[in-house]
Amino acid sequence: MAGGSSRWVATLLCWALLFCACASAKPSLEGTIIFSTYRRLRFAFDIYCVQVPSSFANSNFSETRLTYGEGQNVNYNGFFARDLDQDLIFKGAPRQQERGSSSYGDPLAGKILAYVSEQQEGRPQVYFNLYSSKEEVGVGRFDGVVNATDRSSQKNPSISRHEIHTAALQLANPNQKTCANAGDCGTDGGGDEDFVVHQPVFFQDRPSIAQDRVFYVSSQEQSQELRQSWAATYSTSLINGSTMRLTPGGVVDFSPSVSPSGEWMLVASSYGKRSWEGDAHELYTDLYIFNASDGSSRTLLVSGGGWPSWADDSTFFFHRKAEDGWWSIYKGVVAWDVLFGRYTQANDVVTVKRVTPPGVHCFTPAASAAANWVAIATRRPESSYRHVEIFDLQTNSFFQVTNQTAPTTHHYNPFVSHDSALLGYHKCRGSLNEVDPRIQEDATGLSGSIQEIGGSLRVPHLDSLISPSSGLSILRTGGEFPSFSPDGSYIAYISKAGETGVRAMRSDGSGSTEVYPNSSFGTVWDRVREGVIYTSSGPIFHSRASVHIVAMYNAHKLVNGENVSLTSKVLTKQGTRNNAFPSPSPDGKYLVFRSSRSGSKNLYIMDAVQGEEGGLWHLTQGKWTDTMCSWSPDGEWIVFSSDRENPGSGNFSLYLIHPNGTGLRKVFSDVHVDGRANHASFSPDSKYLLFTTDYAGFSSEPIGLPFQYQGYGDIFVSSLDGTYLERITHLQYENGTPSWGVRHIDSTELTKEGEDVQCAYDDVDWLLEDVFVQLQMPLSLPTQARCGYAG
Repeated sequence: MAGGSSRWVATLLCWALLFCACASAKPSLEGTIIFSTYRRLRFAFDIYCVQVPSSFANSNFSETRLTYGEGQNVNYNGFFARDLDQDLIFKGAPRQQERGSSSYGDPLAGKILAYVSEQQEGRPQVYFNLYSSKEEVGVGRFDGVVNATDRSSQKNPSISRHEIHTAALQLANPNQKTCANAGDCGTDGGGDEDFVVHQPVFFQDRPSIAQDRVFYVSSQEQSQELRQSWAATYSTSLINGSTMRLTPGGVVDFSPSVSPSGEWMLVASSYGKRSWEGDAHELYTDLYIFNASDGSSRTLLVSGGGWPSWADDSTFFFHRKAEDGWWSIYKGVVAWDVLFGRYTQANDVVTVKRVTPPGVHCFTPAASAAANWVAIATRRPESSYRHVEIFDLQTNSFFQVTNQTAPTTHHYNPFVSHDSALLGYHKCRGSLNEVDPRIQEDATGLSGSIQEIGGSLRVPHLDSLISPSSGLSILRTGGEFPSFSPDGSYIAYISKAGETGVRAMRSDGSGSTEVYPNSSFGTVWDRVREGVIYTSSGPIFHSRASVHIVAMYNAHKLVNGENVSLTSKVLTKQGTRNNAFPSPSPDGKYLVFRSSRSGSKNLYIMDAVQGEEGGLWHLTQGKWTDTMCSWSPDGEWIVFSSDRENPGSGNFSLYLIHPNGTGLRKVFSDVHVDGRANHASFSPDSKYLLFTTDYAGFSSEPIGLPFQYQGYGDIFVSSLDGTYLERITHLQYENGTPSWGVRHIDSTELTKEGEDVQCAYDDVDWLLEDVFVQLQMPLSLPTQARCGYAG
């Protein structure tokens, strides 16, 4: 036992030292990193709402669009602020009560929406919208300052009779602190002084507002351990922008919910005393309650639960996967006199009751103020789509909402206004014909129907994101397995790995052209022969399928519209099983690749021009998997992922080996850590490694997102000896297959060329698996949502 404890402490110390490297030791990264996020550019989320009727029976719902995203931008996870917060967020705006609360019978006028948007450099950040009636508020009537940082609001396009004024949450500049040693980083938690290493890039999510403060989840401080999420709960003052961490150091919080009084915070806290073990569906969170003002009095309230939502200061709702396999909504009631009395057991302070029946998956609840109904997202056995419904707690009845407004579209994460008059959610806005929806008014002031005007809503091929380093550009592509040509002028990618062929385009996103028609995965350019791209031709994630290394030619000429034919050559021999992930030597003479021809997946080197006919050499051998290899630009090293420490476990670490088979070593050699580090490649100067990994865990509850194969992937950079490690992306989706180009590509260089947004993504498929199989029910397989405003 003592030995295990010492080993754990040594591991923690090692990673704390690595993460807490002094700012002076941080390298100056240059060039451009490009990566893919699984289906992210197809989401095209915007926020919508419906008016809640006094009686649910036979109600007809019609929706209003509350946000207007463009291109790659998504808007999601909304929260309706109270009217009394208006003076803090938008100073000088005429208040609704000053105009008369029944003026025009408009339930949206004067409402403030807090939400998450990626409209600035792809960073998920908290924004605010104020909706004012055109008849009452003219342009320039108020300044819209969020706090004392002088960020003014901007006037957005109109929604029917409303003008929208938007402003971003501004944080006062935090003191940039670094740690000289692990002790300075702190390990005992509590407050935001124990472990403060502010990041230049971070995300914000799940905003709520109470008592002059905005509460949200953020990754602005790094975790104390590898493979631990950076997600923690913060609050920022709407008066002066001061920010406080409410989550103790070494603890992970998701899905914060502040009580209506603003006194108490409920969170879904992950791991507890158990470490994250790679759970991808259910994170096994517990509900903790604490003082919203400073994070004190933190107490375990419910074991097993997520996504809490307060109705009043004693009643809350949450979701949990029940013992019968159905995700269900539960109601909790807090006994405050017991919570801070002499009783200490969780079941003494809260009573919990399941409220939704088996037979339908129910999750992500949003409570009404009177706790007599709750809005939920559902997946029904007979439906291929996620919908928002109302569950009436008085009659124990479901009432469908979004199935009326858009039955063939997924809807996510409902939220309810404080007066329970409005129900919001987000969904994909994209449609082949949508460019400027005109909203027809009904008598309520909310929308009646949408008329789609001709044209198309297009998402550019390339999306520029905020970078942690001034010399480094970060690009995201809608395709998969992107790679740069040696001079950075072109990018190869695959629209859908294992299903579509290879495409190439200029590095500004223009000229996308098919250069190889057969289904493939992985792309890499030859470093000597211009316009030559290598790929793995065949299905992905089918280890027994036949996959071959293929070279294709004249890619640059095809992109430029020259009259040349599509030509290619298969480099591996028939009958050699699964061959994948080629990478050329710097002189263009050889390719390293992975093959299962021996019965195990190991690395081989072959002639790059003639293929196996020109020579084949075994580089690694063993009854494990060595895969995803890349040759350094200086020719010294080959990096690859391997599970050789625990074959078949699914855990992959990074290794380096010389092309002659000598010098094998693990990149992070001082510690043993489970996890996945994959798709590594080198910086143009061969000094750093770029890879995707689960080292930052999950950033949110995965059930609140569309389908991701592995929703915990982020992009990291490390030194070759593993002593430097930096997180590059802070996103809640699966980020992977990165590549590093020599040119710095500025966002101003990018064109708007792209593809039509068709909401072509799936909801999480694991909701449909276990229960339906167990009950032998007919399974309605998930389909790609066809967005539109079906009646």
